[in-house]
Amino acid sequence: MKKIIVFLLALSLVFSLSACSSGGGSGEQDKQTTTVEQATEQQTEATTQAKQEETTAEQTTASKDAEVANLEGVELLKKIGNETFKKPENFYVEMKIESAEMPNEEMTMIMCEQGGNLRYEMNAMGNHHISITTVEDGYTYSYNKGEKSGYKVKYGDNAEDMDIVPDFSFDEEELEDEATFEGLVTARYDKLDGHKVVYMEMKDFDEDLGEDVTTKLWYSVKHRYPIKMEMNKEDGTVIMTMHAVEIEIDKDFSEHFKIPQDVEFATY
Repeated sequence: MKKIIVFLLALSLVFSLSACSSGGGSGEQDKQTTTVEQATEQQTEATTQAKQEETTAEQTTASKDAEVANLEGVELLKKIGNETFKKPENFYVEMKIESAEMPNEEMTMIMCEQGGNLRYEMNAMGNHHISITTVEDGYTYSYNKGEKSGYKVKYGDNAEDMDIVPDFSFDEEELEDEATFEGLVTARYDKLDGHKVVYMEMKDFDEDLGEDVTTKLWYSVKHRYPIKMEMNKEDGTVIMTMHAVEIEIDKDFSEHFKIPQDVEFATY
C-alpha cells in the first residue's frame, strides 16, 4: 500500500463484403452468384464464431466476478492484484483537485503516457506548468503555458524512470509479503460515477501533521487507474480530493508529446 500512498501524495469484429457485377453470359453470372453465396456463408460462420467467442468471454468474466464478489480486504487484493492493477500502456487522465488549504483555488492535473513518453500538467494558483518527457531524445521539456521560454534536462531513455505514474500491480513476492498491505483498512468492489471500482481505505502516519491520515481510493476496473482519491485527517476533515473529469486508455495520444516550436528551451 505504500507505493499507492506515495503516488497519491505526489500524485468488434468488423466484416465487409464487396461484389462486382458486370455484363456477361449466364456462366459468368452463375460464378458471381456462387461467389456471393460462398462469401455470405463464410461471413455467417465468422459472425457465429465471433458471437460464440464473445459469449465465452462474458461467461469467463462472470465466473471470475462470482469468485471474488464476496471477497474483501487483503484477500480480494491478492485475488485480483496483477490483472486489475496493471497500468494501461497508453492513457490520459485529467483530475480536478480540491484542497482544504486553498478552498477557493481551481486546480487541475493532467497525466498522459504512451510508449514511455510522459506528459504532466499542473494548473494551480495562476500558473499552468507543462512537462513533457520523450523517449526519442531522453529530454524532459518544462515550460509554463503562454510563455516563450523554458528549459530541458537530459533525464534518461524512458519516462517510466520518473516514477510519476507508477504501476500498482503486485508481483508474486509482493503478494506473499504481508508488509505489502500494511495500512490497509478495507478493500471491496463498489460503484462510482457509473464505473465499477475497487474501493480502498489506507491509513498511514503523517509526520508533518503528527497524526494518522486516511487515504480513500476509488480504482476503476475498466481503466485500471484511480478515478478518485480523498485524504482525511483523524477527525474526518478532508485534506485534499482528486476526481477524474476525463479519462481514456488504449488510444493514440501522440499529439500530446509534440514539443512546441514557439518555445525556446535552455539546456541544463
